[in-house]
Amino acid sequence: MPTLNHTIQNVFLVLLIVSGAITLWQMSSKGQISFIHWQTHISSETEEDRVIRQEDMPEKPTSTKCSPINKVLFLKTHKTGSSTVTNIINRYGIKKDLTFALPKNKISFGWPKRLKIETVVPTYHKPDLLCNHARYNRLSMHFLFPKETTAYITILRDPVAQYESVFNYMKLWEGLNIPGSDSMEILEKYLQNVSTFRSARMDSKLASCLLRNPMFFDLGLDFVYFQDMSAVWKYIQFLESEFTLVMIMEHFDESVVLLKRLLCWELEDVVYLKQNERQNKDKRNVSEKLKRNIRSWNQADGMLYQAFNKTLWKKIAAQGPGFYEDLARFRKLQKELFEKCVKSSAPAKAYSGKYVKGYKLKDNLPPVTKKYCSDMIKNELSFMTDNMERQKQMLNVYNDQGDFSYLYDLDNNWDSGKDFLHHPEQ
Repeated sequence: MPTLNHTIQNVFLVLLIVSGAITLWQMSSKGQISFIHWQTHISSETEEDRVIRQEDMPEKPTSTKCSPINKVLFLKTHKTGSSTVTNIINRYGIKKDLTFALPKNKISFGWPKRLKIETVVPTYHKPDLLCNHARYNRLSMHFLFPKETTAYITILRDPVAQYESVFNYMKLWEGLNIPGSDSMEILEKYLQNVSTFRSARMDSKLASCLLRNPMFFDLGLDFVYFQDMSAVWKYIQFLESEFTLVMIMEHFDESVVLLKRLLCWELEDVVYLKQNERQNKDKRNVSEKLKRNIRSWNQADGMLYQAFNKTLWKKIAAQGPGFYEDLARFRKLQKELFEKCVKSSAPAKAYSGKYVKGYKLKDNLPPVTKKYCSDMIKNELSFMTDNMERQKQMLNVYNDQGDFSYLYDLDNNWDSGKDFLHHPEQ
């Protein structure tokens, strides 16, 4: 007959087995039991099995908190809405008291040459922001703005609209020596007859380097690759790895809201009033035939635009429904901004002899509101002048020479001190 001890041991064993079964059931209900199964069979699974297995794993909860990115390099392309983005970045940088990389010549960083470090005004530490015209140069830009800590941003526009805008705004017809009644007739003749590099007249004036694939030129691609599809595609892939965000002018609001979310800024930081838009009288109609010739001549820019237009929408899709909630709030803020600040439209001076669309602010605005609205319509040259002065003052603090900037100032003598008098031996 079984003893009492024997009976107790058997009962304990049964309880242990039941307890183990309950634990396994609980693990299974929580999705943890599959881990045991994976360990048993992992040595025999295929790569495809492994991918499926990883996709079935429960996602780790992600934090909704983020920290603002305050180091931004904005590669400013021509006639793409980039002046409006520059205004946004200037306002943010001043609000956060950040340091700007500023060009020594007060217009651009030696454009059309690639950016060189020597074209940047010295600062008291490495700059936080860059938003003036610069041609892309990976080495110098990575030195000034390390990729690990910097968001790289740029913007593109439909190649037909951008090319027409560049051609007329920059008066590129002036260097072509082609007779015509207006700029568009000259452009039509140019595109019907151009074929070789020599006939393209890319060196006829300073901005003539924009006569073909102007967006790709600003982004650093050399002329030699303009007709090489393989090289163009490889450079697009390179840019995808370099840039955090490539904005699209035709979807400007979506681009700006995505910028806000990727950089962890506030919606108020990215509201805007359009900058440097041509007046209606300066815009030109483009015939369907001319559109086709522009696309044919700028096929590399076409590939660039199509690739990053797709990338933009993929990034937006990855943001989830919260993106469109932000977009709706942003457009409401845009409307409120316009109603708060703008009385009417008015021409604005872009630079000497050149006027663009601008705004007349409402009368009798309170001082704080007037400053806020004035910054919204402030152009990049005015921001640059202010930033230059602000950073010059800070640099002077660090470069302070003390009480005697002139070593041999008459007051800089030791005769008043008596502790270490010189008593030479005779």
